[in-house]
Amino acid sequence: QVRAGVEACDDGNQTQTDACLNNCVVARCGDSQVRAGTEACDDGNQVQTDACLNNCAAASCGDGHVRAGVEACDDGNNNNNDGCANDCTWHLGYSRESAANHCRHLKATVAATPNGTYWIDPNGGSKDDAFQAICDMTTDDGGWTLMAWNGNSASTPRGVPYPGLAVCSALNCQRGSAAPRLQLQALIQSATNLAQGQSASATLATFPATLLGHSAAGKFIYNTLANITLASGANSCTHLITGTFQSLKAAQASNGTTVYLAQALAYGNATYQAGQSYWWNIGVGGGNCSGNGVVPGTWMGTASSNQYGVARSSVSGAYSVWVK
Repeated sequence: QVRAGVEACDDGNQTQTDACLNNCVVARCGDSQVRAGTEACDDGNQVQTDACLNNCAAASCGDGHVRAGVEACDDGNNNNNDGCANDCTWHLGYSRESAANHCRHLKATVAATPNGTYWIDPNGGSKDDAFQAICDMTTDDGGWTLMAWNGNSASTPRGVPYPGLAVCSALNCQRGSAAPRLQLQALIQSATNLAQGQSASATLATFPATLLGHSAAGKFIYNTLANITLASGANSCTHLITGTFQSLKAAQASNGTTVYLAQALAYGNATYQAGQSYWWNIGVGGGNCSGNGVVPGTWMGTASSNQYGVARSSVSGAYSVWVK
């Protein structure tokens, strides 16, 4: 018998899995008693990251809650083409833990990966130093990693290290932000191509997301960059790597012209330090750095007009340097 004002229910039994508990309280989700036929679980807490959700349903992949120690992600949908896969693991490049080696690695693994920002870890090992980088997945078969940008060609210096969005996450500072030296060095050493884009009318507010988004774009093709270091020297032009220039936009008569890359990837005595100046020396022609190549038609440079490729460094607007 239900005693008025004292008991909410009284079913006369000692069963804790029916509608009335042994203390004559109506069973509910959160009372730590699993009601038969109604609840899958009941852990009596409000934690949404354990095995039992607050609605007394058993946690599962796809419920929109990341189960601690079991799931890496859970976006609550059945779209297997977004960052979180349907097995509740991150797709390559969508988290620090799933960082790709570089944008080229990501493109080769998941061909349909769109342009955007992804996690990369060029030097491998621990993911603690992985960082986010902008990837051009469409230009020239894609796989380009943005390495440096400069939104004001009149600024000095004209090429601060990139990738790494931590310093300038909104791309609204004058130049690119810094990445750990060994990460940047590993990124270059794994590549065979460098490229630059230039847009006279672009500002950082309209910074092109791809090489082809620039007014002019060209790449420099090398057999290997495996021995590149990010150290300066009294003469950074003593060890040159020979490559060829190719426009990525309109065809140029200079396509195939020999150009040079200073092995230290520095100009004069400029020293790489995260957050400090770093001048790129890419596409050096025959009249500079003791090379004997031919100037490929038009000028380029993030540090000096004595570099060649897609545009003269004195032209205002945005510049970007990419690696693949």
